[in-house]
Amino acid sequence: MRLGPVENYPPADTAFWAEAFEIDARNRMYKLEKSDDISGQHGLSFRRYLFALSGGRRYLVAFAVGGGNLYVVEAVSDSEAGYARHAAAVEAFIKSVRSAR
Repeated sequence: MRLGPVENYPPADTAFWAEAFEIDARNRMYKLEKSDDISGQHGLSFRRYLFALSGGRRYLVAFAVGGGNLYVVEAVSDSEAGYARHAAAVEAFIKSVRSAR
């Protein structure tokens, strides 16, 4: 799992980045299992995606815009069972993220 802030450039909202990401994911032929919204701290709202990859692997990505940055959380698991074991911890981590003021 990793979290990385990057400059929100071009300046855009979460809807813009969601559309751009969804286009990229379709081009990569990722199989979407689910997508939803999840709240971080201080009003930071993440768009979260879970993909099934080859060999049973799972790839989760969530992103939010705040404080001039785009915050990206990624988590990879080698199996569906491995993802299931750690899903609650990953969700708790995302909910703990807050933007720099």
